[in-house]
Amino acid sequence: MTSIEELNKKVWYRVFKVLYALGLISVIITTVLICWSDTHAPASYPVGQAPWEIGSSSSLHDLGFVLDKSQPAQQPTPTTPNSLIEFLKQAAPALLIEVLLFEIIRRIFYYVLIGKIFPKA
Repeated sequence: MTSIEELNKKVWYRVFKVLYALGLISVIITTVLICWSDTHAPASYPVGQAPWEIGSSSSLHDLGFVLDKSQPAQQPTPTTPNSLIEFLKQAAPALLIEVLLFEIIRRIFYYVLIGKIFPKA
């Protein structure tokens, strides 16, 4: 095999391309979801204080339960004003590394099959 055109005629190569694309897309989506959940996580609780402790009135108030009917519960905001910037700071380097690794894998694959890192179409 000397070109990508010859490879495209093979069924196994077309299946490999589809699996490669699905793998890349799933890795990118997973990275975006992880970075998004890291930057948009709710405020943490102090050490030793769990929000589900029944006897702790402050934990119940933090969860939004009102113990005193005259005072409405305030919902804590789970995001900070700069959460998009923080998301981009986390996601951009990870996505860049992932795309580069997938490209290196592709080039190695071409080199093994065709003998060239940058084969002709």
